[in-house]
Amino acid sequence: METDDRRKKTGIPNFGGNLVLSGYDTERDLNKAKKDIERMLMILSAESVYNIIKFLAPYRAEMAKREQLEYNDLTERAKNGKTNQKP
Repeated sequence: METDDRRKKTGIPNFGGNLVLSGYDTERDLNKAKKDIERMLMILSAESVYNIIKFLAPYRAEMAKREQLEYNDLTERAKNGKTNQKP
């Protein structure tokens, strides 16, 4: 577990990465958040793949919407010759 002077941090390994929990003032709050997420993962692990896909559908739709908005923004910038590159 990593910590800094102001905030506590911890992580939950996932899909080759790490879900980092941070922004909690106390170790107690951080541990509670981690346990809540782990409890949700345990619930998901007991479900069928179909039910998991159904449960995640609204989150997947939101991510697709965000990615489409980002793509649209990048496309519009390219059309207008605007880039984030500095001369």
